[in-house]
Formats: sequence, C-alpha cells, structure tokens
Amino acid sequence: MAWASRHTPTRATPRERIYLDRFYDELSADPKKIGEATRQHYAALYARPHAMHDAFEQFGAFNQDAIDNKALLAKVGKLMMPVLALGAEKSFGAGEADTLRFVAVNVTMGIIPGSGHWIMDENPKATTALIVDFLSK
Repeated sequence: MAWASRHTPTRATPRERIYLDRFYDELSADPKKIGEATRQHYAALYARPHAMHDAFEQFGAFNQDAIDNKALLAKVGKLMMPVLALGAEKSFGAGEADTLRFVAVNVTMGIIPGSGHWIMDENPKATTALIVDFLSK
C-alpha cells in the first residue's frame, strides 16, 4: 500500500490546477485544444509531494547549463549531427532554429501551425509529421 500511495497520482489540489491552467490558457494558441483530461492528468502529477518544487529545479539549473554549454562549445565546436528545431506559430516560431544555430551546423526548422507553446497538445498531427519526416531522412 505504501508503494501505491507514492506512485499513484492523487487528486489535484486546487492550487496546482489553477497554476497549470494559467500556463495552458496564456501560452496556447487556443486554450480549448488543451483538453480536460490532459489538465487533470498534469494537475494530479503536480499535486504529488515535492512535485512542484522538483519541476522548478530545472529552471534553477539554467545558469549552470549556460556555463557548461558555452565551455563545451568552445572545446568541441558546434554539433555536426542533424538537429530538428520545432517552434510554434504563436510561440517562438523560427526562434527555436535561430537559437540552435548558435550550437549546431545542420539545423532543420519546423513551425507548427495553429499552435502555441504546447505543440503536441495543440497540433499533434503536424508535430508528428515534421518529426517523422525529419527522422526518415
């Protein structure tokens, strides 16, 4: 029973749902494309003990990531392998590819139409098609 209580999502508390809904609503091209089941699923995950704190830890690492990435770029140069940079029509767009060109030579840009930040939720067909096309080359 102890294992199940640690590994089964609990019912989301209101604050996690409110927090996540704000991001879904503000960063998507069309908030209706982020369905209720998806919202409930992620709110339940974020309601787990320490989940919000742990999720924010990735942002705390950004400064060190920048230092490490700059040092690696100076040491070994730009990535030579093909890199796919997907941006959303309503969020980042070509900016993803522009940013990756600082560290990679062979960048393929794709823009997901009718999408904001949540590309797989807002336009899964277009996202999947661009990924499959890239991987098939």
